[in-house]
Amino acid sequence: MKMSYLLRNKSKKDHGKRLLILGILFFSLMFFFKLFDGFITRTVSPIWNAENILMRTIRLGWENFQTREALVEENMRLKVELESLRTSLSSSVEPISLELAVVLAGPPHSFYDTLVIDRGSSDGLIVGQEIFIPEGSVIGVAAQVHKTTSVVELFSSYGNETAAILERTKLPVLLIGRGAGNFKIEAPREEWVEVGDRILSLSSEPKLIAVVEDVVTGPTDSFKKILARSPVNIFSLAYVSFK
Repeated sequence: MKMSYLLRNKSKKDHGKRLLILGILFFSLMFFFKLFDGFITRTVSPIWNAENILMRTIRLGWENFQTREALVEENMRLKVELESLRTSLSSSVEPISLELAVVLAGPPHSFYDTLVIDRGSSDGLIVGQEIFIPEGSVIGVAAQVHKTTSVVELFSSYGNETAAILERTKLPVLLIGRGAGNFKIEAPREEWVEVGDRILSLSSEPKLIAVVEDVVTGPTDSFKKILARSPVNIFSLAYVSFK
């Protein structure tokens, strides 16, 4: 009996020692892996960072390349379109003495309600000369003329006053520019004016300048306020013409 008790007691002690050793090994391994993991992270992080920087550089370079390529394609497209328009004008059944010009800069990249075009004094352009859109509407005059470029002041330039005529009633009016292709006019209260009416230049060959957009009349007003707008979007002009 005594021998059996000693054997059982010894077995319990051996089991406890094994558990202690296993515990020490487990925590040692955990500590080792933690140190090793930190070492790996510190070692590999610069590589990851370098890879990310390289990928960002490649991506930015590709995006810049695509942007430059798109600009070159757009420039070529405009040149082809301009040459096509010039050929079309020169081959018309009824010859039209119009010269086409490319808009180099317009609102909002130029001064407010002005255009910079690629034609100047070397092309016969002079200060005060009327500037049209290819469809025929007149939009402004050459305000500054250099040798190969010019600045066009649009009729809609803020505060600009332009003599015009209401097409419906032939009433002479004064177009006052409000900026961004907008105008205002005052006309007698009894004058017949409707939205969509055309406003023409006061010249021997009247050209469309603006279209009535709204008519405002107060109950006691002697005059009606007419709001008008340029027939073309001045923010998207690619070409203009002159003669």
